[in-house]
Amino acid sequence: RGITVFLNLSLEELGRRLTTNEGAARPLVQALGDDEFMENLKAKYEKRLPFYRQAHVQVYDNALALEKLVEAIREGGYL
Repeated sequence: RGITVFLNLSLEELGRRLTTNEGAARPLVQALGDDEFMENLKAKYEKRLPFYRQAHVQVYDNALALEKLVEAIREGGYL
């Protein structure tokens, strides 16, 4: 009954966000070295991508602003 939004970031940006202070509490981030982490992230992303692409709204932007996200949702007719 709701809408799904896929924020499609580059793997580099996704990795950066996951390894910041807030993301550092994630067990996968803590358990793996940098190279191994990125390889694991890429494998999970590729496996999940077909499901992510089923989202009602898809936004492709590493520097996403809230206003742009709201605009994409409106353009899709969800607001």
